[in-house]
Amino acid sequence: MIAGVEYAVSRSGHPALLRQVTEQLAFAAPRPWIEADNATAISLMASRILIRPHNNPTFPPNVAIQYFDLGRTPPLHLGEVGTARDIATLDTPTILSHSITLAGALSRDEGTYRHHGQQLHIRRSQLSYTTDTGNTYLSILTSTSRAADWQNLNTEFTTIEQLWFDSTITTPLGTTP
Repeated sequence: MIAGVEYAVSRSGHPALLRQVTEQLAFAAPRPWIEADNATAISLMASRILIRPHNNPTFPPNVAIQYFDLGRTPPLHLGEVGTARDIATLDTPTILSHSITLAGALSRDEGTYRHHGQQLHIRRSQLSYTTDTGNTYLSILTSTSRAADWQNLNTEFTTIEQLWFDSTITTPLGTTP
């Protein structure tokens, strides 16, 4: 379970609804990243999935983006959530970093874990904000690659994360907690 979603549901009693990417939230994926179709993304519990063609087909680098509508509830202060638990629950995890910024509206957790015998590197950024309709959203961007490939891909992951952030926050941050 995603700690932020679990916290929001338990706090408000409102279900967290996974939403598809809207035209407003869409951004052009940088080359050579390709986008999975909407049906595939939703079937994998994501709003959007980007995959980078890679020479290791057993685990291609990927970015999963999720937009959860939490209803009319106050924005989450992610510092109260313990977002690093998302990595801590993976197989043989190591948490490398954890930060909370933007007055609690943005968390970023990074770590490594094992999956099917491979050492993977993960960075998960979570952003809580209120839309102009008054609903609170939790948007999550998760970047994952084999640990051995992370250094070569970090700049690309960072670029995608900035595109996600810029397309998600289209109003002044003063409207978020």
